[in-house]
Amino acid sequence: MGDGGSLIIGFMIAFLSLKLVVMDIEASVVHQSLLPENRLLFALAVLFIPIFDTLRVIVIRLRNGNTPFEADRNHMHHVLLDLGLNHKKASFSLGAFNLLVISCYVLGSQFLNNWGLFYLMIILIGLSAVLFNYLKKLGARKIEERDLVPGE
Repeated sequence: MGDGGSLIIGFMIAFLSLKLVVMDIEASVVHQSLLPENRLLFALAVLFIPIFDTLRVIVIRLRNGNTPFEADRNHMHHVLLDLGLNHKKASFSLGAFNLLVISCYVLGSQFLNNWGLFYLMIILIGLSAVLFNYLKKLGARKIEERDLVPGE
């Protein structure tokens, strides 16, 4: 898939997410997680990977004194590739991680009100930041070890 294909897919995901947020759904047929006050949080759960990864990379680049538009290897899939995963496994891992976030949100919506769901999403963002910071350091160590191996 090239730039055009990814642009179309990104546009469709953004359009459908906005459509979900503004939809008028009858309250009697809707699940707790799709109540009007929770729809924005549900869209955040569905789009967790792209939103979190974009914000994470921007913060890292600005903290390092670089422009947010400069290319580097801080994206989540690069972190997983540096750990030794191939593209297929890295993509599957990110998809599974996003499903885990959606599952946490749906399960949390059964027990928490909208503020509780908001705090749950904040906690998931914080835990994800800690996890990928740790994985980034682990991947950097693996790259150093590969570079230090003689005869390769």
